[in-house]
Amino acid sequence: MAERGQPMGRHRVRILMQLNSLRPVWRRKFVHTTDSKHGLAVSPNVLDRQFEQALPNRVWVSAITYIRTKSGWLYLAAVLDLHSRKIVGWAMANAMPAALVCAALQMAIVQRNPAPGLIVHSDRGTQYTSSEHQALLTKYGLVSSMSRKGNCWDNAVMERFFLNLKAERVWQKNYANHSEAMNDIADYIVGFYKSIRLHSKLGNLSPNALERESTSKKNYQTVRNHLTTTGCYRDTPALDKQLVVAWKVSPASGADCVKPTVASRRAQAVLPRGQRTAPAATARAFRNSIS
Repeated sequence: MAERGQPMGRHRVRILMQLNSLRPVWRRKFVHTTDSKHGLAVSPNVLDRQFEQALPNRVWVSAITYIRTKSGWLYLAAVLDLHSRKIVGWAMANAMPAALVCAALQMAIVQRNPAPGLIVHSDRGTQYTSSEHQALLTKYGLVSSMSRKGNCWDNAVMERFFLNLKAERVWQKNYANHSEAMNDIADYIVGFYKSIRLHSKLGNLSPNALERESTSKKNYQTVRNHLTTTGCYRDTPALDKQLVVAWKVSPASGADCVKPTVASRRAQAVLPRGQRTAPAATARAFRNSIS
């Protein structure tokens, strides 16, 4: 509402809902999806509830939930990046074998291409302790982490996503079959959750908006380091101010795009003649260095 020019608090929202006879949708039905009574090896709790991550692709959390349809239960496996709370991989099926969680993880790996050492946290169900899932982690150098037995709070962020999904979409629908549910859930994840839904933990940004902002900050630091090392500017306390005036980094697209301006040519006038660099040539060299 604040983004639409109508700021209001939760109490105001509650009063308006009461005046218009509106009630929140809230319905919880429990289906057991974690079978931890097995003899398979269990990984230690490496994550240890460190849910705040400063960088993307450092920690992913994953879990399975259920969706009711008239054709029977549909199971959803999802993978979430703790940095931006973004769903980076998911898979759905009418059963929940190890192949279901492997498909969700494989989708996340293909989309994000994480470096070895990334932590993948889950519960200790048979799907995640299976040889197939553990082999996939080992193949890409990922670190397995598992919640303590019977402790859903160790994976609270993933459980919160599932609650949001059901309260905001699933419990408002009555799916006739699995296909209808799969299409609607995919629409929620891609069309709403990633790009529109605001998160208080993210400073009231959507996951996509937060990642664009993070990319913009990273690009700015990359430009600063490049200009310092190539001698385009003197390394003085006024360097940051010069960069803001003389160079434009595109935050909206998230692309590594640097454009020289008239101010950049003026700024180089403070350098000795032998240290000056043509702005256009510098921009080309910078783009080549990061491509």
